[in-house]
Amino acid sequence: MDRAPAMTKLRFGVMIAAMAIFVLGYTDCSKSPDDHCSVQVNRHAEPVTLELTFPTAEVSHARRLLATIRLTNVSTVPVWLNRRMSFNDEVAPAPLREVWIRVRRHDGTAVKTKCVGKSLPATDSDYWSLPPGQSVSTDINVSCLDLAPGDYQLIARFADRNEHPPFPPGGAVPFVDHEIQSSIVALKVD
Repeated sequence: MDRAPAMTKLRFGVMIAAMAIFVLGYTDCSKSPDDHCSVQVNRHAEPVTLELTFPTAEVSHARRLLATIRLTNVSTVPVWLNRRMSFNDEVAPAPLREVWIRVRRHDGTAVKTKCVGKSLPATDSDYWSLPPGQSVSTDINVSCLDLAPGDYQLIARFADRNEHPPFPPGGAVPFVDHEIQSSIVALKVD
């Protein structure tokens, strides 16, 4: 008796069950405002959260502006994702960026950014399986935002629009073609 079709059905069934548990079993973080978890936005029960942080909430206009972008797996299963986190402007072609930042003045008016950098499409080596509860982060130079003195609100966005990502290893759920955003970060520029 050939067991190959039965094993294929079993593997497919396990994958569907894992995805159902993954999607249905996740709940949003509801910790206190003082807790680190409260700075993340996950409106659609995504398995991954995005966080944007700056070393200080107040910076000098003349100084180099650095930010940290962090992806955290908040699910109970490994997530297959693009860890490259290439920073580029929102107008850059989608395969050349995973992270971009939207900026608004304190009064809510949008600030046009000009953070177009040189980047190539992601490669297979940019993907990996992020274990449950783990994070991957990168520091990026966002001086290209060229913010004049004033108060700003910034939101980081992450999306992997690679049309041909590598297939995830067994047990990992793919996180491709999802778009997530950080919570609003206030920044004062002197």
